[in-house]
This record gives sequence, C-alpha cells and structure tokens, in this order.
Amino acid sequence: VAFEAAGRALLASCSRDKRVVVRDAATGEIANSLEGHSGSVLHVTTYVDRERTRLVSASDDKTIRVWDPVSGEALCELEGHTKEVFAVAAYREDDAPRLASGSADKKLRIWDPVFGGPPITSLKGHASAV
Repeated sequence: VAFEAAGRALLASCSRDKRVVVRDAATGEIANSLEGHSGSVLHVTTYVDRERTRLVSASDDKTIRVWDPVSGEALCELEGHTKEVFAVAAYREDDAPRLASGSADKKLRIWDPVFGGPPITSLKGHASAV
C-alpha cells in the first residue's frame, strides 16, 4: 500500500515472515520493520487520525494491529476473531475512524482503532470465510 506520513511518500508490504516492511517510495530503502504478529501478515491498509497516518495490519494470528509507521510503535492490538483475518478496511463514522475486518471465522467485525478494546459489533451472514 502507498501512503504519506511525516511528509514522505512511503510503501508498506506484508509477508509470511510476520512483518510489515515500510519503505521510502523514492529510494526503496527500508524505513521501518514492524514486528509483533505471531503469524503471517495477510493485509495492510492505512487511515488518518488527527492528521497522523496510521498503518493497520491483519494476520493469520487472528489479530489486527495498528501502527505508527514512522516510529514503528504498535499502538493497538485488536482481538476478537477466532480464525485468521484476511482483510481490513478503514472508514469514518461520525468523524471517528473505524476498521472493518473479514475473517475465516465467517464474520465481519467493526473496531474502534483509537481506543481499542473488543469489536464494536460482529456481523454474521456468510457461509464461508469473509
């Protein structure tokens, strides 16, 4: 995923090596290596909160993590899925950031990435992985 943070164009990639790697888009040099997942990282996305870009990763360790892509700090770990998390997307609701995640547990879950905690809601209805 391509994004801007701290005035720089950056690229983030995820891998089976359990990391998210952030690179300078102009040079290709590694700016940060985000480690903390215990399983493969399957998806990354970004959102902006209070003018700061946040990076979000979804993993087969059943968690979602929110990162500061510049400092590399893990800001939040979201737990609640019972199987691997395949995808995560960011949106805004009432001017607050929200995350929607899809998992092999057949559920779509909605999260507050700023305050963390359990999912705001869990939506059922799929017969297979979301």
